[in-house]
Amino acid sequence: MEYSVEFCGGTHLSNLAQAKFFSIVEEGSISKGIRRIVAITGDRANESIVLANQIQSMLSHARSLHGKELEMAVSELQQVLPTAVISVPTKVEFKEELKALEKAMMAERKEAIAKQLEQALAEASVMVNDVKTKGEKGRVAYIVDGIDSSNASKLMQRIREMDGESSYFLFSVDEVHSKVAMYALVAKEKVTKSFSAKIWISEVAAVCGGKGGGSPVQAQGQSKDITNVKAAFKKAEEMLQSNLLG
Repeated sequence: MEYSVEFCGGTHLSNLAQAKFFSIVEEGSISKGIRRIVAITGDRANESIVLANQIQSMLSHARSLHGKELEMAVSELQQVLPTAVISVPTKVEFKEELKALEKAMMAERKEAIAKQLEQALAEASVMVNDVKTKGEKGRVAYIVDGIDSSNASKLMQRIREMDGESSYFLFSVDEVHSKVAMYALVAKEKVTKSFSAKIWISEVAAVCGGKGGGSPVQAQGQSKDITNVKAAFKKAEEMLQSNLLG
């Protein structure tokens, strides 16, 4: 039987100790019936061991984190692990650990989204009741930071159910990802050629370098620049004042 001699196994060395460390970093099929093993020795193998220890430390630290910190740690691991030149068994083990972290992260995120919606609805209820009590025709306000898009849709629907006569412009700032989401509701009878939810969103979003769109009665927009949120908020109030309160 003939064997490939590409993988020398140290036959060119005078002493196997010269190879120092040995690590199989890749194994796979290259064609039918033929598999390939890639291994490293010496200093490169030592570097792979050091890298594996670093990733192990990252995984251990990530297991103690929660919320945004956990998401950031998982994101970093997702970038580092796939291209890491480390031993195959170690990489398989690390991938399983990363999957467990991803699962924990998703469970936390699901719980956080549910709590976020509960908080947003509670704040909206207080806001709408205040608008009605004071007889206002609309309001510009901040809502929970970094609101999830599905929660935002449910929130807007709930506000419209509670108050179909007033108009609202809401800001949700996400400082972690440096972005701001904006949502506008305009009562149907208040829509004109010069003022609608779509126009309101477009002009306000432009203040902070963002874009938006939607229908005359409901629209949304976003921007990746949160430095001009205060100016955008002021613009939203000015448009509300001139078109509905003036």
